[in-house]
Amino acid sequence: MSTPVEKIRRYCRNCYRPLPDFAKHCPHCGQKDSDGRITIWAWVKEFMDTVFNIDSRFFRTIGGLFIPGKLTEAYFEGKHERYVRPLRLFFITALIHFAVISTVLTSLFEGTTELVENNRKQAHEYYFAVKLNLEKDTVLLQYPDNEVVAGAIDSLLVGFQPVVDSIGFGYFVMNKAGEFDVQDVSFAVKDMFSDKSAEVLIEEAGITDSWAKLQVAQLIKLNKSGESFPAFIMGKLIWMVLLMMPALALILKLLYIRRKRYFVEHLVFSYHYHAFSFLAMSIALLIYNTGGANSGLGGGEASLVEVLIFPVILIYLFWAMRRVYKQGIFRTFMKFMFLNFAYLILFTTALSLTLLAGLLLF
Repeated sequence: MSTPVEKIRRYCRNCYRPLPDFAKHCPHCGQKDSDGRITIWAWVKEFMDTVFNIDSRFFRTIGGLFIPGKLTEAYFEGKHERYVRPLRLFFITALIHFAVISTVLTSLFEGTTELVENNRKQAHEYYFAVKLNLEKDTVLLQYPDNEVVAGAIDSLLVGFQPVVDSIGFGYFVMNKAGEFDVQDVSFAVKDMFSDKSAEVLIEEAGITDSWAKLQVAQLIKLNKSGESFPAFIMGKLIWMVLLMMPALALILKLLYIRRKRYFVEHLVFSYHYHAFSFLAMSIALLIYNTGGANSGLGGGEASLVEVLIFPVILIYLFWAMRRVYKQGIFRTFMKFMFLNFAYLILFTTALSLTLLAGLLLF
């Protein structure tokens, strides 16, 4: 009896291994069984999967993320392929969160950006006026008694008068008693945006202390390029949060030391908890930033983030700890309180050091 032609042709076109009956993918290389022709819909699906890696697993993960502790519990039950891996999920939600924060900060820094641009414009107008004044006499000597040329030069000078505005700010110095005092310094806008370096400006201001020089140099840079500071600091905050994860996992390890869980288990819990937090806060910030404050969803004495999101995140953490670590309500609550207190200290310290480093390195 002859073998059907269809069965003879059942082989992988990538590695040429035989395909089992009814197999949709090659068990050896994983390629989908195909005759080589691709429809437009298949091409679109492949494009979406390649660029965004969005498939049923992604939506299943997002759904499971909103159930406290479900993803962590499933991961340590061996269900690794059913959901997006913890570290990948953490990175995706962190990038979304910081992108949203950057958008919000950009809108908040619009006034600063406008001020920087206005100061830069004034400085350029000043130097244009100075140069025009220097060239005025030369031009008039070449065109004596020419009222048209004289009038044209005067009309140009009307809109470009020398700027006398200055920018002032304060910096810290230590007095003889070992206490910090605030000293004021100001620079003319025309000098701030000139070709003079920060070192020259500081020297002209008579500042000699090394720590004061560093502060003033950074303040000059912020006043000249402050519009790019939010994006710069966001990059540093991403690394801060990433480095905080092992520290948080260590706190959980100490809290549940009798449970004899591996450090990685606490780390996975931290990734899943922060993934939910990032996603929840991003949604809240987007609602608030796109008009929620004017439509009753936020604004007033307290914003949506303060009233709703933070309590939801805290409740989520409590029930996630209950589900994953399987302890009673009282014990979980005590450890929950200690974890939040330790996390607050850790976060405040890390944020302060990150902002300080960002200001010094910007």
